[in-house]
Amino acid sequence: MEAQDFLTLALELQKSTSEASLRTSIGRAYYAIFNEICKCLREGKINLPKTYVAHVKAQQYLSGCGIPEAETLATTLDELRDARNEADYQLQGVQVEAKECRLHYMKAEMFFSGLKNIDKKLLIKQEFKE
Repeated sequence: MEAQDFLTLALELQKSTSEASLRTSIGRAYYAIFNEICKCLREGKINLPKTYVAHVKAQQYLSGCGIPEAETLATTLDELRDARNEADYQLQGVQVEAKECRLHYMKAEMFFSGLKNIDKKLLIKQEFKE
């Protein structure tokens, strides 16, 4: 399985009128990009913890590596994580709509495109600054 498979599922879930499906779509979009950056870092021998801290560390690595394009990806990762947290945990008082899911899906697609345009060798050679 590839991380992109979660993005494909996110798109399928957007077709539903079920709020649970729409909320899950946001989560799948986030996990698509999170797993993709984790894979990229692992390939560069940068291991993230196997706890929730990995989410923070992945974002910090992107934002602190000194590559402007990676910093943009860090912002997207952070935004989608916030959206995923809201979709998963704010069940009362927050209505999720299909247009919101489409926006998060498009951000995730842009993340994949942006990551492809970054020299991975340069990315993994950067010193991590917390």
